[in-house]
Amino acid sequence: MLGLIRLYKLNRDSRLLDAARRGADYLVAVQRRQRDLPPDAWLVQALESIYQMTKAARYAEHATDLAASMAASLYPADGPEGYAGAVAPGIPRATPTASRCEAMLAGYRVARATGDPRAERLLAAARAAAAFQLTQQFSLDNAFFLPNPARAAGGFHESLDSTRIRIDYVQHNISSLLRLAQIDRL
Repeated sequence: MLGLIRLYKLNRDSRLLDAARRGADYLVAVQRRQRDLPPDAWLVQALESIYQMTKAARYAEHATDLAASMAASLYPADGPEGYAGAVAPGIPRATPTASRCEAMLAGYRVARATGDPRAERLLAAARAAAAFQLTQQFSLDNAFFLPNPARAAGGFHESLDSTRIRIDYVQHNISSLLRLAQIDRL
């Protein structure tokens, strides 16, 4: 859906927006019937875009609800050492935390635009997630044990117990950090 919306913004083919809205309407209806909301980070971002174009309250409400659910799933500041701000449960991993941070920031922007009182809690949760994410980024100082520290510098590793780096780990972390920097700069 997010891809359809982004392509629509480039070529203005209304069929793309219609397809994205139909998909969003279906997922919102299905998820509203579930006991627990899923951590659907891509959907929150798509709903933000659809809301910006339509101002339909149902998209804003569901985007904010999903983001708030994700914010509630983070380890608290008083949790296990090194876990604060990461997605719970289990060993914290950088990319799930980053993708949910992207969603929490989209939810924050929607909540702020609609006057939803959860906006500041979403921003605080995104900041906590970003703080955890930065602990997972390699630098020359913390990559000294790797075969090529200079090559790893700047990359985000998988988790507290894995030094593996993949392009999507880097992309989601950088994307969420840039989006947070844009908000904090305003």
